[in-house]
Amino acid sequence: MNNADTILESLRAKGFRMTEARKELVRILCESRFPLDAGLLKGKLDKRGIKADRTTVYRELEFLKENSVAQESVFPDGSRRYEITGRDHHHHLICQKCSAIEDVDIDESFLDKALASAKKRFTVLGHSLEFFGLCAKCR
Repeated sequence: MNNADTILESLRAKGFRMTEARKELVRILCESRFPLDAGLLKGKLDKRGIKADRTTVYRELEFLKENSVAQESVFPDGSRRYEITGRDHHHHLICQKCSAIEDVDIDESFLDKALASAKKRFTVLGHSLEFFGLCAKCR
């Protein structure tokens, strides 16, 4: 069983309906190596012959977020992108010219120090750390 099948079986076991759009969104997110916005996800559904309007895509993404299947990242341009949860903790390098996205690993000791400092002042519910610049192709 692959990751998508495991996720879908878990949702099914909780009594949730498994629509074609929901199943394919989980599969697409599991296959992707970088976060995707709703428009790209809708395009991928269309290419797979799955009829889903933009409202359905957003509703399904909200469902996947509420059930800890997908996580949302908000980029400085206001775009929201989604990726599957449960992957190794990582952050992103984002090209401001072509919008290419790459994962980047951060030394966990750096994050531990930053979070320890922040926790003294308030309750941390989550974080986002993204780096913006120009990729090698756009420099």
